[in-house]
Amino acid sequence: MYAEVDDTAGTFSIHSERVSDGMVRMAGAPHRMVDFGPEAVAMLRSGRPLVVSDVSTHALTRDHRAAYSSIDVQANLAIPLVKSGRLTIVLSLADDKPRTWTDDEIATATETAERTWAAVEQSRAQQAMEDSERAFRLMANAVPQIIWVTDSEGNNLFFNQQWHEYIGHPPEPTAAGVAGRFIHPDDAELTMQRFSEALRLGTTFSVEHRLRRVDGVYRWFLVRAEPERSPETGEIIRWYGSSTDIGALKEAEQALRDADRRKDEFLATLAHELRNPLAPVANAIAILRAPQADDTMRFRMLSLMERQMRHLVRLVDDLLEVSRITRGKITLQLQQLDLRTIAQASVEAAANEVQQTSLDVNLRLPAQPVWVHADPARMKQVVDNLLNNALKYTPAGGAIELEVGRRGDAGILQVQDNGVGIPPSMLGAVFELFTQVNQTLGRSNGGLGIGLALVRQLVTLHGGVVTAASEGAGKGSTFTVQLPLSRAAESDAQRDPARGELRPARQRRRVLVVDDNFDAADTIAAAIELAGHDVAVAYDAQTGLAAADRLKPECILLDLGMPGMDGHQVARALRSHPEHQDCLIVALTGWGQANDRELTRQSGFDAHLVKPASVEAVMELLDAGVRSAGAGTV
Repeated sequence: MYAEVDDTAGTFSIHSERVSDGMVRMAGAPHRMVDFGPEAVAMLRSGRPLVVSDVSTHALTRDHRAAYSSIDVQANLAIPLVKSGRLTIVLSLADDKPRTWTDDEIATATETAERTWAAVEQSRAQQAMEDSERAFRLMANAVPQIIWVTDSEGNNLFFNQQWHEYIGHPPEPTAAGVAGRFIHPDDAELTMQRFSEALRLGTTFSVEHRLRRVDGVYRWFLVRAEPERSPETGEIIRWYGSSTDIGALKEAEQALRDADRRKDEFLATLAHELRNPLAPVANAIAILRAPQADDTMRFRMLSLMERQMRHLVRLVDDLLEVSRITRGKITLQLQQLDLRTIAQASVEAAANEVQQTSLDVNLRLPAQPVWVHADPARMKQVVDNLLNNALKYTPAGGAIELEVGRRGDAGILQVQDNGVGIPPSMLGAVFELFTQVNQTLGRSNGGLGIGLALVRQLVTLHGGVVTAASEGAGKGSTFTVQLPLSRAAESDAQRDPARGELRPARQRRRVLVVDDNFDAADTIAAAIELAGHDVAVAYDAQTGLAAADRLKPECILLDLGMPGMDGHQVARALRSHPEHQDCLIVALTGWGQANDRELTRQSGFDAHLVKPASVEAVMELLDAGVRSAGAGTV
């Protein structure tokens, strides 16, 4: 019988046995070695055969003959195999009668035990190798990367399932064959150079290359491989490698580089765009100070300064608007709106610029209203930006057409020009933030690259779509906005959002302006006084509170960002006195987001004007009357 020994536990298990009729079988559960004699076990552990002719009389077994009798053994020849100092196998020959074991029998049993152990070890090694290879294949097919193995000469030994799914073809026999057939031609030579270098130096093989997918598309992969060395010679015998798809990472890196480039271009353009209107303003100020300037010249300079101021305000407003939309901080004030009204207002507002550029602007409006559910202010921003874009990119003498109409269930607003056009490669990017379509234009015309991005964001918020079309450079552009039609038959007449002239007050009122900015306070006070109101000015919070107690104003225009006591504190102090309960208190501030308006409301303000507040907005609040008349937030 053939027994494997657990020398640590002191047991043995029979794995193979041949018994004569009548002898007890021992295969199955482990047996304790000590039951068959400690001295006998010690001899086996020493590597010497245990030769017992009669267990009843042998010095090492007679005290344990009962254990032998229980398995019908009277004579025993046990050949031990000791490996690494441990008893591992015992080959035992037994007889149910006493017998003398010959030298030949002992030699044959010893040789059989050695051969049996060699066969067992070989079988175990083969099984372990098969188990290891099966586990490797399972693991290799479980990971998302392509896993491969080559020998030291670059002959391919293994590719996992991911290779076949990605490539769609069996691998070439060699690494060079794979490089020639599946790796991008621009990357194949570098790949083989790196592999040869890693083979020569015995270092990690690492390279990035593009690998052709089954559909013909190349994607970037990071390839790494580690060498396996022979334990005897130390020479490389195999390479175990992985190929990881990094296409998405490469695309993200390129997107970051593009965004960084657009950011740099934007900052340079922004500096230019902000300086551009400041130059004529500085010149106009010098002219206004000149004693020889007559009234006509002064009027021209004031008109110029107003135009440049509006340009600066629009730049800042667009920047803030993009930020608010991007962060989801914008709320639409939706109502029934006729697209014809917005289109007409935008064209009228651009009249001066159209005249200066000698462009032919044609407004085509249908006879019937085109009703949409939209925010008038936001939709005017959309049309203004599209019209402004056409004015920038259409040379003098060119033509621009702004058309309003219907297409199925959509209201259509289309701006078409015969200007510089858009290259086909840029059509998909014109609505991206900070994108400059035509870098050959002078920066004075190029803009900040935010107008069209703002258009797309606002149109999307309205549930609409905006598209760009162009036949190429020099062939003009067409921008089309589609918005869901509103089925309302009637709509309240919308106030023309274009800026109006300063008009006389409907009713004379007492007004107090409190602002630590002298120029801002004096100019708004002068405009209010020209409209026919009684105005007082205070340049700090304490003076303003004292003036309010003394003058009992019907309206107070109050700056928020004053040193010491800010506008919120002043408003709360005013509301704490009964004599100011009916006073209309209006916040003047550079902050205009929803949470800013909520803070002013909580502080007791009746209205919120964002600087630079238009004179018309102030006049409307004053015309509406005192607080009981129901002034609202602007």
